[in-house]
Amino acid sequence: MRGNEKSRPSQRRGVVAVWTAISMTALVGFAALSVDIGYLYVVRTQLQAAADAAALAGGTAFLEDIVLTRDEYLLQYNACQRARVTSLKNISDTHDTILEWGDIFVGRHDFGNPASALSATGRSNAVDVTVRCTPGSANGPVSLFFAAIFGITESGVGATARAAMDDRFAGYRLTGEGVLIPFTVHEEIFRYYYANGPDDFSYDGGVRQWGDGIREIKLFPWKEDEPPAGAGNFGTLNLGIDNEGTDMLEWQILNGATPEQLQSEFGTTELMFFEGDGSTNTYNCTGNPGLSIGLTDSVEERMERGDVIGFFLHRTVTLSGSNAVFEICNIRFGRIVEVHLTGAPTDRSITVQPAPYSNSSIIVGDWAPPTGALVERLVLVK
Repeated sequence: MRGNEKSRPSQRRGVVAVWTAISMTALVGFAALSVDIGYLYVVRTQLQAAADAAALAGGTAFLEDIVLTRDEYLLQYNACQRARVTSLKNISDTHDTILEWGDIFVGRHDFGNPASALSATGRSNAVDVTVRCTPGSANGPVSLFFAAIFGITESGVGATARAAMDDRFAGYRLTGEGVLIPFTVHEEIFRYYYANGPDDFSYDGGVRQWGDGIREIKLFPWKEDEPPAGAGNFGTLNLGIDNEGTDMLEWQILNGATPEQLQSEFGTTELMFFEGDGSTNTYNCTGNPGLSIGLTDSVEERMERGDVIGFFLHRTVTLSGSNAVFEICNIRFGRIVEVHLTGAPTDRSITVQPAPYSNSSIIVGDWAPPTGALVERLVLVK
């Protein structure tokens, strides 16, 4: 009995040693797995960054004039190409991230049902991308460090993103970007000429004198007798300035109104035309429905053809001459294609071609009506 009792401690030590070895092996295995799982998480994060960047880059195609000419084939090709090029600039699993053609989808995003797939009908406004590091993909699988202990040498991860142009323009917040000039057009005149105006110009990095399917609008500030007729269809505005002289008016045409001038005229630098409760806002602004005679050819010489400017839409105009008051109801943007501010009043004009526009000043909301891609905000929706 005593001999057996003496052997028990050594037996226990042997059992403990065996379990310790087993436990250490398991712990090392789990530690190894945690390293591989952590690395997969890192690659997944890298892929998400690449997917987000690629989707946003593809979405910039919706800021080109082709979104208005409705050349869907060229629009989709440009969106895919931009997405692929941008994806390659992002590193995933130590190499450039390849975005395959078959993993890019361009179509129409339904803001009312954001979880739905892109639609192939209607004007495209969104880009879906999926980037992968998986077996059989262009990027290949992710090689694991320690999981080979368990016979696992590789794994796969992926990421998706969708960017869409939201054209439900609700308001404009002026933050210092000099793009708004002091011209206003009657909202019905704008709609009429956008659908029925002349088509004499195009833009491909420079203004060309041939049509491209986008109608032009003249910002000439005098009464328009063509349909829809009515007094005060065009005008210059006093954005934070008085009616005396034209020096500041010229400055605003060349440089755009400042936030301080907008604050002075409207009491705010944020013009909200559509509110969340469904109501609409208008703002009164003094101005002149006739062309200011003092505008000189220096304005004509210094305005760059091809520049994009913002101008106002108004609903009504009361009083007349320098006492006119315009009811401002919206903002639109256009590319300058012709400037002629000398000669007879009826010969003077700033001609613009409506252009898709987006920047950080644009406020969008699901309570505002769509602009038909005229004013947009590029957003990640997934």
